[in-house]
Amino acid sequence: MDNWIVILSFTYPHEAHIAKSKLESEGIEVKLRDELTVQVNNFYANAIGGVKLMVSDPDYKKAAKILQESGYIPEQPDGPGRFLVWFDKATSKLPLIGRPSIELRLVVVAALIIGVIAIIGVLLSLPSMSDKLTGDGWCIDSLLYKGQKLSPYTSSAGFDSNYDNCMETIYFENNGIVRFPGINKYNYTAYWKLSHDSLYVTPEMVYDSYFLEKNLQTLIKNDSSANSVYLGVYSVKIENYRIRMQSDRLIIIGKASFLIN
Repeated sequence: MDNWIVILSFTYPHEAHIAKSKLESEGIEVKLRDELTVQVNNFYANAIGGVKLMVSDPDYKKAAKILQESGYIPEQPDGPGRFLVWFDKATSKLPLIGRPSIELRLVVVAALIIGVIAIIGVLLSLPSMSDKLTGDGWCIDSLLYKGQKLSPYTSSAGFDSNYDNCMETIYFENNGIVRFPGINKYNYTAYWKLSHDSLYVTPEMVYDSYFLEKNLQTLIKNDSSANSVYLGVYSVKIENYRIRMQSDRLIIIGKASFLIN
Protein backbone atom coordinates (compact mmCIF):
# COMPACT_ATOMS: atom_id res chain seq x y z
CA MET A 1 0.00 0.00 0.00
CA ASP A 2 1.47 3.32 -1.12
CA ASN A 3 2.22 6.11 1.32
CA TRP A 4 0.53 9.41 0.54
CA ILE A 5 2.71 12.50 0.83
CA VAL A 6 1.75 16.15 1.03
CA ILE A 7 3.50 17.78 -1.90
CA LEU A 8 1.90 21.24 -1.78
CA SER A 9 -0.66 23.25 0.23
CA PHE A 10 -3.12 25.91 -0.97
CA THR A 11 -5.06 28.60 0.85
CA TYR A 12 -8.10 28.28 -1.44
CA PRO A 13 -9.75 25.03 -2.63
CA HIS A 14 -10.08 26.15 -6.24
CA GLU A 15 -6.29 26.62 -6.48
CA ALA A 16 -5.79 23.08 -5.25
CA HIS A 17 -8.27 21.75 -7.83
CA ILE A 18 -6.40 23.45 -10.68
CA ALA A 19 -3.13 21.79 -9.62
CA LYS A 20 -4.97 18.51 -9.04
CA SER A 21 -6.39 18.61 -12.58
CA LYS A 22 -2.92 19.30 -13.99
CA LEU A 23 -1.41 16.26 -12.28
CA GLU A 24 -4.36 14.00 -13.15
CA SER A 25 -3.99 14.97 -16.81
CA GLU A 26 -0.46 13.58 -16.57
CA GLY A 27 -1.76 10.27 -15.21
CA ILE A 28 -0.95 10.94 -11.54
CA GLU A 29 -3.52 10.03 -8.90
CA VAL A 30 -4.12 12.89 -6.47
CA LYS A 31 -5.94 13.31 -3.16
CA LEU A 32 -6.97 16.49 -1.37
CA ARG A 33 -7.01 16.78 2.41
CA ASP A 34 -8.88 19.34 4.54
CA GLU A 35 -10.76 20.72 1.52
CA LEU A 36 -14.16 20.59 3.22
CA THR A 37 -12.86 22.23 6.38
CA VAL A 38 -11.50 25.20 4.44
CA GLN A 39 -14.72 25.46 2.40
CA VAL A 40 -16.79 25.72 5.58
CA ASN A 41 -14.62 28.52 6.97
CA ASN A 42 -11.70 29.92 5.00
CA PHE A 43 -10.22 31.40 8.18
CA TYR A 44 -9.25 27.85 9.16
CA ALA A 45 -6.90 27.58 6.18
CA ASN A 46 -3.81 29.01 7.88
CA ALA A 47 -4.54 27.25 11.17
CA ILE A 48 -4.64 23.77 9.62
CA GLY A 49 -2.04 24.36 6.94
CA GLY A 50 -4.40 24.94 4.00
CA VAL A 51 -5.80 22.45 1.50
CA LYS A 52 -3.17 19.76 1.08
CA LEU A 53 -2.34 18.26 -2.31
CA MET A 54 -1.19 14.66 -1.83
CA VAL A 55 0.39 12.13 -4.16
CA SER A 56 1.62 8.59 -3.62
CA ASP A 57 5.24 7.90 -2.80
CA PRO A 58 6.13 6.43 -6.24
CA ASP A 59 4.61 9.47 -8.03
CA TYR A 60 6.23 12.10 -5.83
CA LYS A 61 9.25 12.98 -7.96
CA LYS A 62 7.24 13.06 -11.21
CA ALA A 63 4.53 15.21 -9.62
CA ALA A 64 7.10 17.61 -8.15
CA LYS A 65 8.70 18.06 -11.57
CA ILE A 66 5.32 18.79 -13.21
CA LEU A 67 4.43 21.33 -10.50
CA GLN A 68 7.83 22.95 -10.90
CA GLU A 69 7.40 23.25 -14.67
CA SER A 70 3.91 24.67 -14.12
CA GLY A 71 5.24 27.35 -11.77
CA TYR A 72 3.65 26.06 -8.59
CA ILE A 73 6.98 25.40 -6.86
CA PRO A 74 10.30 27.12 -7.61
CA GLU A 75 12.58 24.10 -7.12
CA GLN A 76 12.45 20.34 -6.97
CA PRO A 77 11.73 19.66 -3.29
CA ASP A 78 13.86 16.52 -2.99
CA GLY A 79 15.16 17.36 0.48
CA PRO A 80 11.87 17.90 2.35
CA GLY A 81 10.15 15.16 0.35
CA ARG A 82 12.76 12.58 1.19
CA PHE A 83 12.65 13.55 4.83
CA LEU A 84 8.87 13.21 4.96
CA VAL A 85 9.03 9.84 3.23
CA TRP A 86 11.65 8.62 5.71
CA PHE A 87 9.80 10.07 8.70
CA ASP A 88 6.52 8.56 7.60
CA LYS A 89 8.04 5.10 7.16
CA ALA A 90 9.95 5.36 10.45
CA THR A 91 6.95 6.37 12.56
CA SER A 92 3.89 4.90 10.84
CA LYS A 93 4.23 1.53 12.60
CA LEU A 94 4.99 2.88 16.08
CA PRO A 95 2.33 2.21 18.74
CA LEU A 96 0.04 5.20 19.29
CA ILE A 97 2.36 7.64 17.51
CA GLY A 98 1.91 5.97 14.13
CA ARG A 99 -1.86 6.41 14.00
CA PRO A 100 -2.27 10.21 13.62
CA SER A 101 -1.47 12.17 10.45
CA ILE A 102 2.15 12.81 9.57
CA GLU A 103 1.76 16.46 10.56
CA LEU A 104 0.61 15.52 14.06
CA ARG A 105 3.37 12.93 14.29
CA LEU A 106 5.93 15.63 13.52
CA VAL A 107 4.53 17.76 16.35
CA VAL A 108 4.53 14.83 18.81
CA VAL A 109 8.09 13.75 17.97
CA ALA A 110 9.32 17.35 18.16
CA ALA A 111 7.68 17.73 21.59
CA LEU A 112 9.31 14.49 22.78
CA ILE A 113 12.74 15.64 21.60
CA ILE A 114 12.31 19.02 23.30
CA GLY A 115 11.21 17.25 26.49
CA VAL A 116 14.25 14.96 26.50
CA ILE A 117 16.57 17.93 25.91
CA ALA A 118 14.90 19.82 28.77
CA ILE A 119 15.33 16.86 31.14
CA ILE A 120 18.99 16.50 30.18
CA GLY A 121 19.46 20.23 30.76
CA VAL A 122 17.93 19.99 34.23
CA LEU A 123 20.09 16.99 35.13
CA LEU A 124 23.25 18.73 33.92
CA SER A 125 22.39 21.82 35.96
CA LEU A 126 22.07 19.87 39.22
CA PRO A 127 24.98 20.40 41.62
CA SER A 128 27.57 17.63 41.78
CA MET A 129 28.65 15.96 45.02
CA SER A 130 31.75 18.15 44.96
CA ASP A 131 29.58 21.27 44.65
CA LYS A 132 27.41 20.14 47.56
CA LEU A 133 30.39 19.41 49.82
CA THR A 134 32.09 22.75 49.19
CA GLY A 135 28.95 24.90 49.16
CA ASP A 136 29.02 25.65 52.90
CA GLY A 137 30.47 24.52 56.20
CA TRP A 138 28.86 21.48 57.83
CA CYS A 139 27.80 21.86 61.45
CA ILE A 140 28.30 18.56 63.28
CA ASP A 141 25.41 16.98 65.15
CA SER A 142 27.27 13.84 66.20
CA LEU A 143 30.46 11.84 65.76
CA LEU A 144 30.36 8.09 66.37
CA TYR A 145 33.75 6.34 66.47
CA LYS A 146 33.34 2.55 66.49
CA GLY A 147 29.86 3.00 67.95
CA GLN A 148 30.97 5.40 70.71
CA LYS A 149 30.28 9.13 70.80
CA LEU A 150 33.40 11.19 70.19
CA SER A 151 33.85 14.75 71.40
CA PRO A 152 36.10 17.13 69.44
CA TYR A 153 38.24 19.60 71.44
CA THR A 154 37.77 17.58 74.66
CA SER A 155 38.00 14.00 75.91
CA SER A 156 34.54 13.91 77.53
CA ALA A 157 32.21 11.02 76.76
CA GLY A 158 29.25 12.98 75.35
CA PHE A 159 29.02 15.49 72.57
CA ASP A 160 26.20 17.66 71.19
CA SER A 161 26.38 20.55 68.75
CA ASN A 162 25.58 24.02 69.96
CA TYR A 163 22.77 24.93 67.55
CA ASP A 164 23.05 28.63 68.32
CA ASN A 165 26.59 29.18 67.08
CA CYS A 166 27.72 25.79 65.71
CA MET A 167 31.14 25.50 67.32
CA GLU A 168 31.97 22.17 65.66
CA THR A 169 32.21 22.53 61.87
CA ILE A 170 33.73 20.69 58.92
CA TYR A 171 34.91 22.74 55.91
CA PHE A 172 35.57 21.19 52.51
CA GLU A 173 37.59 23.58 50.33
CA ASN A 174 37.80 23.62 46.54
CA ASN A 175 41.59 23.17 46.68
CA GLY A 176 41.20 19.68 48.17
CA ILE A 177 41.75 20.65 51.81
CA VAL A 178 39.24 19.64 54.49
CA ARG A 179 39.28 21.02 58.02
CA PHE A 180 37.85 18.94 60.87
CA PRO A 181 37.37 19.82 64.54
CA GLY A 182 40.47 18.70 66.38
CA ILE A 183 40.72 16.02 69.02
CA ASN A 184 42.26 17.89 71.98
CA LYS A 185 43.49 20.58 69.59
CA TYR A 186 42.04 23.48 67.61
CA ASN A 187 41.46 21.69 64.30
CA TYR A 188 42.77 18.97 62.02
CA THR A 189 43.63 19.60 58.38
CA ALA A 190 43.51 16.72 55.91
CA TYR A 191 42.85 16.25 52.19
CA TRP A 192 39.76 15.01 50.39
CA LYS A 193 39.13 13.46 46.99
CA LEU A 194 36.06 11.93 45.35
CA SER A 195 36.65 8.70 43.44
CA HIS A 196 34.15 6.08 42.27
CA ASP A 197 31.32 7.58 44.37
CA SER A 198 33.44 7.42 47.52
CA LEU A 199 35.02 10.22 49.54
CA TYR A 200 38.67 9.66 50.49
CA VAL A 201 40.11 11.61 53.42
CA THR A 202 43.91 11.33 53.52
CA PRO A 203 46.77 12.91 55.50
CA GLU A 204 48.42 14.11 52.29
CA MET A 205 47.30 15.19 48.85
CA VAL A 206 47.04 12.27 46.40
CA TYR A 207 46.14 13.01 42.78
CA ASP A 208 46.25 9.47 41.41
CA SER A 209 42.99 7.65 42.26
CA TYR A 210 44.52 4.21 41.63
CA PHE A 211 47.42 4.92 44.00
CA LEU A 212 45.00 6.34 46.55
CA GLU A 213 42.79 3.23 46.58
CA LYS A 214 45.77 0.86 46.83
CA ASN A 215 47.74 2.75 49.49
CA LEU A 216 45.13 4.41 51.69
CA GLN A 217 45.66 2.10 54.67
CA THR A 218 49.41 2.74 54.56
CA LEU A 219 48.81 6.48 54.51
CA ILE A 220 46.48 6.21 57.50
CA LYS A 221 48.92 3.99 59.43
CA ASN A 222 51.72 6.50 58.92
CA ASP A 223 49.64 9.29 60.46
CA SER A 224 50.25 8.89 64.20
CA SER A 225 48.10 11.79 65.47
CA ALA A 226 44.95 11.24 67.48
CA ASN A 227 43.06 12.98 64.72
CA SER A 228 43.70 10.12 62.28
CA VAL A 229 40.23 8.86 63.23
CA TYR A 230 39.00 11.13 60.44
CA LEU A 231 41.05 9.37 57.77
CA GLY A 232 39.41 6.73 55.61
CA VAL A 233 36.95 6.01 52.81
CA TYR A 234 33.47 7.42 53.31
CA SER A 235 30.11 6.87 51.73
CA VAL A 236 28.37 10.25 51.61
CA LYS A 237 24.67 11.08 51.53
CA ILE A 238 23.45 14.68 51.29
CA GLU A 239 19.73 15.43 51.36
CA ASN A 240 17.86 18.60 52.32
CA TYR A 241 21.18 20.23 53.32
CA ARG A 242 21.93 17.44 55.80
CA ILE A 243 24.98 15.21 55.54
CA ARG A 244 25.89 11.72 56.64
CA MET A 245 29.45 10.45 56.17
CA GLN A 246 30.32 6.87 57.11
CA SER A 247 33.62 5.01 57.02
CA ASP A 248 34.49 1.64 58.56
CA ARG A 249 35.29 3.43 61.83
CA LEU A 250 33.53 6.77 61.95
CA ILE A 251 30.03 8.15 61.32
CA ILE A 252 29.60 11.90 60.97
CA ILE A 253 26.13 13.44 60.94
CA GLY A 254 25.50 17.15 60.47
CA LYS A 255 23.74 19.94 58.63
CA ALA A 256 24.69 22.94 56.48
CA SER A 257 25.80 25.74 58.78
CA PHE A 258 23.35 28.25 57.26
CA LEU A 259 20.49 26.20 58.76
CA ILE A 260 21.70 27.10 62.25
CA ASN A 261 19.76 29.96 63.84
